[in-house]
Amino acid sequence: AWADSMTNRMRLTSGREIEYAKGLFITQYRGLREISHSGSTAGYSTFLARYPDRDNLTIAVMCNAANAPAGNHVHELVDRLITDFPPPAALDTTRVDSATFARYTGVYRNERTHVALVLGTSDRSRVRALPDGGFILASGARWRVDVAPSGAPVRMRVAQPDGDTVVYAYEGPRPWSPTARDLAAFVGRYRSDEVGATFEVRVERDTLVVSNRPGKTVKLTPTYRDAFSAGGTAVWFTRERGRGPVTALHFGESRVWDLVVPRVR
Repeated sequence: AWADSMTNRMRLTSGREIEYAKGLFITQYRGLREISHSGSTAGYSTFLARYPDRDNLTIAVMCNAANAPAGNHVHELVDRLITDFPPPAALDTTRVDSATFARYTGVYRNERTHVALVLGTSDRSRVRALPDGGFILASGARWRVDVAPSGAPVRMRVAQPDGDTVVYAYEGPRPWSPTARDLAAFVGRYRSDEVGATFEVRVERDTLVVSNRPGKTVKLTPTYRDAFSAGGTAVWFTRERGRGPVTALHFGESRVWDLVVPRVR
């Protein structure tokens, strides 16, 4: 029973089945059951995958660089070692109309993590149109945009292949362009006793940066009002009563949705 639990998907209290078991991901690759897990941190990247329906073919890739795409390397090997993948199911899709898609472009905010999704006209090539008015990506994720009576976008619902749905609120037609005065409002010192770290926010050559130790400075790219992006991490600021002085710095990403760092200076 203990071994079986490692390869049987778990259910949330809501009843939704998720891809994760007890220590392994139970997914599919090109129509085949894949049991896998990745691992990475400073200095390395790894991926281990097993395919029980193909004689338990198992591949492990270990890279001595944190940014190495170990998972991609595993799948490149699988593509060469397995020659009888199931034929892909045909989807009832069409090419996306450029005029329709253009109405949905702009900046969207992940309501969980606050990460910004900037949707541009070039993203039309990434999706196919579905009969219900939504879009589908190669990953299997489905996008559906809710619009106001005027036709303007309000939010985008992203249905993930694992059954989860993430809502993105529409923030505007283009990324925020802060003034020097806007950036100056964020300058200060922020301290989190929870993680034992102090963050210094300052302006360098018209760009807002954040640093948590000497020698490490991260540039912040504006996304929507009072919010920025640092790679895949959302960085945003909150104010007293919504419009007053800045009171806290926040970080959000896939595993930490809202780390609050109060302002101390």
